[in-house]
Amino acid sequence: IQARGLQLRSGNSELSADGHPGAPDGLTVQARIASLADLADGASGAFNGSATVSLNPARPLLRLDGNGEQLVWGDMAIGQLALSTDPTGEAGSRLELREVALNGLRMDSLTAVTGGRQPLERLDARIESREGIVTLRLAGAMRDWSAPLTGGWRGRLESLRLERSVPGLVEKRSFELLEPAALSLDAGGASLAEACFSVSPAGRLCLESDWRADAERTLSASLDDVSPSLALNLL
Repeated sequence: IQARGLQLRSGNSELSADGHPGAPDGLTVQARIASLADLADGASGAFNGSATVSLNPARPLLRLDGNGEQLVWGDMAIGQLALSTDPTGEAGSRLELREVALNGLRMDSLTAVTGGRQPLERLDARIESREGIVTLRLAGAMRDWSAPLTGGWRGRLESLRLERSVPGLVEKRSFELLEPAALSLDAGGASLAEACFSVSPAGRLCLESDWRADAERTLSASLDDVSPSLALNLL
C-alpha cells in the first residue's frame, strides 16, 4: 500500500495517510474523528490520533498515539481510550481502556504495555473488573515482519494470574501459571503448549490447546484436587 497525501473526509471527520509500510519511515495514518457515526452506521464517539507502521525487517516500527471517548461500534463500547508510544524509541507502546463492554463482558479497565528492542517483544497486560483481576506477561517476537500475519508471533506465556470471586465462596480464588509455556499466534489461529496452574487453595490444573480457524480445534486438560465446576468458574 503506497499512500501519498491521501485524504478522506466524511461529515466532520477526516482520515489521512502518507508513506509505505515497507519503507523505513513506514506508513502514517492520522485520524480526526469528530464522530464515528460519520464512518459507520450505528457507531458513535470521538477519536483523535495517529499510527505509524513499518514492516521493514531491518527496522520494524509501531508507533501509536491517540485519545477517544464514548466509543461505540456494534457490540463494543469503550468509555475512554488512550494510546501512547515511548518517545525514546524503545519500541514501547501503552494502551489504556476504561469502562469497556464487549458482547456482555464488562471490564472496569484494561492496560497493555509493550516493549523490547523491536515492537511486540514483550507485552504486560492487566484487566480489572467487578469479578476479579487478571495480569499476564508475554515474551517473544514476530517471525517475519515483512509478512506479520502469515509468519505470526512466537514466544512464551511468561506469567498469568487470575484472582476471581467464585459464586458461593467468600474468599477470592487465585489461578496462577507455575512455569512459562510456549505460545504461538498467527492469522490461522493459536497454539499453547502444556501450561500448568496452581489453583487455590491447593489444586493444580494443566491445559494444552491448538486452535486453527480452518482445521480441528483441540483442548486437553488435567485436574488435580480441582472440581470441574470450580475450574470452569475460574476460566
